[in-house]
Amino acid sequence: MPVVVKAMSGERPILKIYGTDWETNEGTAIRDFIHVSDLDQGHIAALTDNEIASAKVVSIFSNSGQDRAIQITAHPNLNFIIILNPHNGPGSSPLPDEDYGREIRRLTARPNVRTVGYVRINYCKRDVTTVYEEIVKYAGWSNDHSTTGWGVHGIFFDETPNLYSDKAASYLEIASQTVKATPGILGDRMVIHNPGTVPDARLAEPGPDVTTVLEEPYKKYRSAALQERLSTLLPYDRPRCSYMVHSVPREKVKELVFELRCRGEFLFVTDQRCHFYTRFGSSWSDFIEAMEIEC
Repeated sequence: MPVVVKAMSGERPILKIYGTDWETNEGTAIRDFIHVSDLDQGHIAALTDNEIASAKVVSIFSNSGQDRAIQITAHPNLNFIIILNPHNGPGSSPLPDEDYGREIRRLTARPNVRTVGYVRINYCKRDVTTVYEEIVKYAGWSNDHSTTGWGVHGIFFDETPNLYSDKAASYLEIASQTVKATPGILGDRMVIHNPGTVPDARLAEPGPDVTTVLEEPYKKYRSAALQERLSTLLPYDRPRCSYMVHSVPREKVKELVFELRCRGEFLFVTDQRCHFYTRFGSSWSDFIEAMEIEC
């Protein structure tokens, strides 16, 4: 543990995992934590034609030693959105490091995966120039995409405001249009906002491609006050909504997924009560199974 702590605090550059001939996907020993040289965070979203599920995990190893990111390949009928977050954003380097780059390449090689970059805007308090620079840095990853496989297909803006002001609306519009206009962002240049709650309807005009209108534990999701807010104030239709619910009782996961699929295309449902953005949890298979069943 001291070595792990030193790696996490920056006293050691990496945490080395020894062994190359274990019966795991990459040959190293079974472990139940994130290798600090691997992808440290991400949001995974899975969708069928009109249904999307999501989870904030990449490169996690379970007690069985199975790299669960490989399960993307096992579900070709689901499309996954991976939100890449090297260091609370793209990090200080212009390109991902060797280990992070390896994982991006593994993910983008799959036809049912899209990647988007994480950018925190601190409720429009961050300097918009800094936000612009982070978007451009992500765009630069694709300069040699045909060789490296690196690149993002959009940006996930975290900590977006839910209350309207002219300043907030202008800020968000500038950020969104920067994504849409920046060469190097691949595909349809998807823009996702995460206020974590229902935003003011005026922020939906025109608004982003997708908004996370709920990011709460299961118990709060079930509250009468929150249900009323979702029913009366939600300005978006289903294709533009994302729901993230954690701390769900394992036996309720499938039921909740079926319910939320009627409300939004983008879903994150997990039984994890802590560290729910750094591992899949025991309910991952239930989540995927519920997403694959036709409504």
